[in-house]
Amino acid sequence: MRREPGWIDRADRETLALAGRAVLADNREIRVKISNLSKHGCQVESDETLRIGDALRLEIEGMLEVMATIRWSMFGTAGVRFLGEDWG
Repeated sequence: MRREPGWIDRADRETLALAGRAVLADNREIRVKISNLSKHGCQVESDETLRIGDALRLEIEGMLEVMATIRWSMFGTAGVRFLGEDWG
């Protein structure tokens, strides 16, 4: 994919749709749909509004469990940045 001038280069992403859950800092669990997975993060969709800077544990049973933070959030969709080592 060719990016517009001024865009920041980013890691390749895998387009997918996986069901998962996010455990928020207050221990609430919410269902999320995970898409656009890269080794640094992913995109999630949720009925719950996630705020920029929120910390969470993102889980896909048998595949992924990683600590993360919300980098951007808009209209039920959010960008998640994995913390610590890259996943993948």
